[in-house]
Amino acid sequence: MRKMIITGVTSGIGKALVEKYNDNYEVEGHSRRFNKHDIDDIKNWFDKDADIFINNAYNDYKWWAQTQALLYVFHLWKDDPNKHIVSVSSIASEKDTDDYPIGHSRYTAGKISLDKINLECYEKTAKHNGCKVSLLRPGWVETPRTTRLATLINRLYDQNLEPKMLSPEQCADAIDFMINYSGRIREMTIEAT
Repeated sequence: MRKMIITGVTSGIGKALVEKYNDNYEVEGHSRRFNKHDIDDIKNWFDKDADIFINNAYNDYKWWAQTQALLYVFHLWKDDPNKHIVSVSSIASEKDTDDYPIGHSRYTAGKISLDKINLECYEKTAKHNGCKVSLLRPGWVETPRTTRLATLINRLYDQNLEPKMLSPEQCADAIDFMINYSGRIREMTIEAT
């Protein structure tokens, strides 16, 4: 059975991915709350013999950690066409989202760096048939984090923000689509309508 490593599995997209793949893969989930495995410490727990790495976790205090995780795994897998890295970014990296506060710029900077490094990794492997590298860029996703963020924005800025949100399962389906197309999809952006 192929092995999949997923970060940020406590809730949201990560949890939906574990539920989706638990029967078809040997799934190894990691998060600070689930097993005390922070994305920032990936060198201490990552299994290089896994087949798929879903780089989903974001660290508020170390916004660059998700990009570092991508670089770490890419270095291990770059020459193996049987490996696949899927990173979860955000549309916050490419456009101004409705009512996003300026103070949320750490998150945006982290996702911009993830997008740029992901593209560079993709281009390096595409030239010599190395590991597959894909990126999902969702809009607002209904998670405990986004619910707290929307509430905070409404209180701080006296707004009534009710963004249209994707479900975590819709994001898991998009990731599944990328995996099933064997890495031929470099990136995908999805938003709720």
